[in-house]
Amino acid sequence: RLEAADFPKGFATAYALRSGFLTRAALDGAPIQAAMRLSLHRSLARVQKYDDDADIVDNPATDLLG
Repeated sequence: RLEAADFPKGFATAYALRSGFLTRAALDGAPIQAAMRLSLHRSLARVQKYDDDADIVDNPATDLLG
């Protein structure tokens, strides 16, 4: 997939690609189940962490942390 996107071989690990995909899906508001089907994750608890991280990014109270 990296080479098809014109990135050099070894640019990113499989873990980085999957976590980046799930983070982007969460930020874009994609349903968790749909993202899980595409990423082949089986653990809802694991995928929920990416969704929770996206909620933190969009939370206006986060600005209060500095």
